[in-house]
Amino acid sequence: MDLPELASCPGPVGTVEFAALAGGSTQIPKLNGGLNIHIRLSADGSIPVAQLESLQALTVQGMRVELPSLAELGSGEVSASLGATIDLPSLA
Repeated sequence: MDLPELASCPGPVGTVEFAALAGGSTQIPKLNGGLNIHIRLSADGSIPVAQLESLQALTVQGMRVELPSLAELGSGEVSASLGATIDLPSLA
């Protein structure tokens, strides 16, 4: 999925999930996040996440992900499984 101009997902619309699974790719390069957004990644999936500043939730399976700009996590729901590692250096 390629959404090069998507810059926001204003709420309240419920949860908006972006997923990249089994080699899939979701391109959202202008999206800086939102407290209604859930990112889901599994091995070999690709979503640009370096620019994300806020999320509702994050699920990662079998890969390493770093979100250097993430400063707010709405629900606090973070899941890492199948050997995944998640680095959140800006999250206090």
